[in-house]
Amino acid sequence: MPRERIAAAQRERLLIGVTELIAARGYAAVSVSDVVARAQVSRAVFYGFFADKQECAVTAYDRFIEVLLTGLAATMRPQQDLTEFVDAALRAYITPMRDDPVVGRAFQVEIDAMGAPARRRRRESLQLFADALGDHHRQLAAAESELLAPSAYRGVVYAVRQLVSDEIEADNTAQLLELVPELSGWLMRMLTGEQQ
Repeated sequence: MPRERIAAAQRERLLIGVTELIAARGYAAVSVSDVVARAQVSRAVFYGFFADKQECAVTAYDRFIEVLLTGLAATMRPQQDLTEFVDAALRAYITPMRDDPVVGRAFQVEIDAMGAPARRRRRESLQLFADALGDHHRQLAAAESELLAPSAYRGVVYAVRQLVSDEIEADNTAQLLELVPELSGWLMRMLTGEQQ
């Protein structure tokens, strides 16, 4: 196997290993030794990719966010109505965590324990979601009066994230999509000012 493919496979195993361990034990209880044992690589290989456990965990988190943002982008169509968009966006955010509860637990519940760099990255990521929601809402809005302040979109994203995190922490991952109708209802009332 070419060297690059071996290195890519080792890096992938490290990212999967750190994610699984964080979900199972919590960030504070995971060591670099645990991660390399789980990934079946040497410490030298680990340090060839990452400076420390935190960098490895934040890199795995970044990939999680990339998957969520890609899914959200796929829901955005210029001709859709707002109701369709809100429902699709919620499903795009929630479905990956329902389908992979390990990732959901690691990066929704445990991220706050990963330290200041991870919390900063979480804030940056949530702002990306808020910006995407606001931009698409502006494209779909029929009248200027329907638009909200940028902080409102950020508030929506934070609220949805926390509600989903609470369900994951309570081990209700299989029922996550049951949140969609309720969340969609209050989001539509907020975005349009109309009762649904």
